[in-house]
Amino acid sequence: SPYVYDPRKEFDRFSQIFPELKNYWRISDLNSDFSVCSTYPKIFFVPVAIDDHDVRKAAEHRSRGRFPILSYVHRNGANITRCA
Repeated sequence: SPYVYDPRKEFDRFSQIFPELKNYWRISDLNSDFSVCSTYPKIFFVPVAIDDHDVRKAAEHRSRGRFPILSYVHRNGANITRCA
């Protein structure tokens, strides 16, 4: 079967690389209907300290609703976030 990206599995993979990940990042399904950002996936990773209401409010002030989301985590905790 063809490979299909699964954000939950990717989050688990990131968690194996950086075990403290879940202390800092969480999975959000805020965009499940693509109403926040039509070019973002249904599920993405955001900081634990920010609730979905704040994510939605931040997206209102960004071009096309694009706000920073987690893309990569290194074993030392350094990460790449992007919003394009």
